[in-house]
Amino acid sequence: MGRGYVISVAIVDDDKGDATMLAERLASLSLDIPPDVTAVRARSHAANGGTDPVDFVTSVFGDADSLEAALSDHTYDVVFMDIHLGGEQETGIDVVSRLFPPGSGTQIVYVTRYPQYHTQVYATEHLSFLTKPISDDDLRNVLVQAVRHLDSQRNRPIRVLSGTSMYAIEPREIRYIESTRRVLHIHAISVISTYATLSQFCRLLPRQFLQCHKSFVFNMDYFKVFTGDRIILLTGESIPVSQRRRAYTRDRLNAYLRGI
Repeated sequence: MGRGYVISVAIVDDDKGDATMLAERLASLSLDIPPDVTAVRARSHAANGGTDPVDFVTSVFGDADSLEAALSDHTYDVVFMDIHLGGEQETGIDVVSRLFPPGSGTQIVYVTRYPQYHTQVYATEHLSFLTKPISDDDLRNVLVQAVRHLDSQRNRPIRVLSGTSMYAIEPREIRYIESTRRVLHIHAISVISTYATLSQFCRLLPRQFLQCHKSFVFNMDYFKVFTGDRIILLTGESIPVSQRRRAYTRDRLNAYLRGI
């Protein structure tokens, strides 16, 4: 069987004990896709024999610098951000403002032992504010909200500026994106080029997109064949898969596609 609906989670907390405990709770959490999340529910239901589980793939970061380094070639659906990161570091609110601007699509959940921050977080786009220790009900509720938000943005148009023109591109139209020297070539109904980094654009993309190479991201809804070092799309277009991303690509495809 395929896995359930996969949510990638980053936990950013300078308290290793708190971060590890939250990661362990996510790993053991039994959560089903909400009934109103119809698109991903139907796919997961077919892939998992009538059940609708949500699986969390979690990465833990002790500081903002390590998170920022990871964002160069990874995206996260949900980020649990501690507000008080200790020492002279910027606060979690500062980190979110810098790394996850409005419209990024990442669901930010602030966690803290200091409830006095609850008004300051509204300077950023975020899903929720939780105080430590996080109760089981609060954790479950915020994750259900995250799944709903992620589903709702699945085909929200993306604004792309190219020269003097502005385009609204629906994610489902995009087959793949190629990066060459800070220029993105977006292969959709037509090829649209814009100045941006691949990591910046990836933050706007929903879960059906997979980065298989440092310069290529493709839409798994167009996937046809994985040869080991190439992805062949339904259109016949061929995309390289880097050696360091082969296992990751196979795992993501296994999670996304139904099969035996």
